[in-house]
Amino acid sequence: MPFKSYVFKPGATLLRGGAPALGVHFVVSGAVTLVCEDFLGKERIVRIVQDGGIIGLETLTESRTRHVALALDKVRTRWIMAIRLRDSLQRAPELQWMVLHQMQVALDEAESWISALVSGTVPARVRLAAAAAAPATG
Repeated sequence: MPFKSYVFKPGATLLRGGAPALGVHFVVSGAVTLVCEDFLGKERIVRIVQDGGIIGLETLTESRTRHVALALDKVRTRWIMAIRLRDSLQRAPELQWMVLHQMQVALDEAESWISALVSGTVPARVRLAAAAAAPATG
């Protein structure tokens, strides 16, 4: 598969929300925050992606990106065009499992955050700070 390697400085933009959906970033090292605007126009952090995570999975099924992706620190990624990744997924079951695993990791994280918000056990800012400082898993 033809991957391109990228290095982003802290604060750099990896993806712009609403931009044409061209490809997927696999995070090799570093941390990236995914941000979107709420209905009032305020930016909200959706998720933090770390080593081994995938940014831009929506590009496999949609024509535009959903989030702004910003490097929290020095970030290294491997990028592939969405159309090439779709073709590779059809031919490589092991790659399908890797992508499915990353989707499950993101879903588990979202469920955990929602549960904590609903139960009110941990303030959102505390969880966000802990997530940003935590070592990568998965």
